[in-house]
Amino acid sequence: MNKFIIDIGNSNTKIYSLDNKSFMSFENCDLVGIEKYFKEIGDCEVYISYVNSKPLNYIKSLLSSSKCSMRIFDKHQMMEFIKKNEQYKIDNIDILGADLFADIISGSGFIDEIIIDLGTATKILVINRKNEFLGATIFPGLKTCLKALNSSAEKIELHDLKIPDRLISLKTDECVNSGAIYGTAIMIEEYVKLIIKERELNNVRIVLTGGFSSLIDSAYNKLAVSKWYEIDSLRTIKGIKRGFGL
Repeated sequence: MNKFIIDIGNSNTKIYSLDNKSFMSFENCDLVGIEKYFKEIGDCEVYISYVNSKPLNYIKSLLSSSKCSMRIFDKHQMMEFIKKNEQYKIDNIDILGADLFADIISGSGFIDEIIIDLGTATKILVINRKNEFLGATIFPGLKTCLKALNSSAEKIELHDLKIPDRLISLKTDECVNSGAIYGTAIMIEEYVKLIIKERELNNVRIVLTGGFSSLIDSAYNKLAVSKWYEIDSLRTIKGIKRGFGL
């Protein structure tokens, strides 16, 4: 029987096949695409992590009419994982979302790590070499910034995300995109430097993940910034897999 991991975020639903290692991502509003995908799956085992209950309920209704078995990664599952893996120290597990928990436990351990998860919100998570979760910072994601600006400023329209060629421009859409994309990229880099200094971290592994990680990576390339990070688009998926013991 085919096995799938489903990561339901606030904006997108990601589906990963454990059998053929394929990866698909759907916007949560794309109900037709999600329904078509599940119709083609057939009998399966599905392991779900979620932070948005609306697409979760829709997917549950789709699976209930099939022969798919379903398990949901929840607070109880997270607690059980910590009990079985005493090398992890996460004091505030009760308020962590399943996606952030998965980001934390996905690492190899024994090295200081900073995880930058770029989605609806941009999250920076810090884990030390003792596998202690030291804390996080959360600020609006790229699209969230654009939507907030659009709803607050009458003269600024909602533009598609596209990396401008230069930091400054005479065109409104390029100005807005520069602020959102380059602004986020520059802010992340400086924020990480300050975290490393504040926490006295050494030989830090810095990982970019989430739906906008490739966009920020492209922005750094345009800015000719040397690679001070690595990209792992499946970081959260790997953590969900580990949390379920798969």
